[in-house]
Amino acid sequence: MTAADPVQLDTYLAMTDAELYEELGLSLLGSGPGMTPDDRREARGFGRDWFENQYDRIRSGICLHPKLQRYRKDGSDVMVDAGAIYGIASQVVSDPVQAAIVGVLAMRIGLTVFCAGVSPEDPAAGTPDS
Repeated sequence: MTAADPVQLDTYLAMTDAELYEELGLSLLGSGPGMTPDDRREARGFGRDWFENQYDRIRSGICLHPKLQRYRKDGSDVMVDAGAIYGIASQVVSDPVQAAIVGVLAMRIGLTVFCAGVSPEDPAAGTPDS
């Protein structure tokens, strides 16, 4: 998968978290025809580690975005679809595949949990870069 069009976003929505982390790892490491099951497991771990290491930066970039700020103001745990989060995530993570996967993972976590503790006054909420 090389670009995150609506069809691929549907594909990501159908994947398990483990499969999403694998796709994320493959998009970061690259893949080829000689991929072994061990390579795929390594990619999965790499993708999970990358997401965990980038979590605060990604979370700040998504949760502090004006569109999501409007959703969060009412205090409810609104269900925002992965497409809406993808649109915002693509401004935080420049690669479209990575942004789509981040959008799906953030949607699954839910805004209340994903954005807990993130506020514009948070010193860690700097300008996100990819």
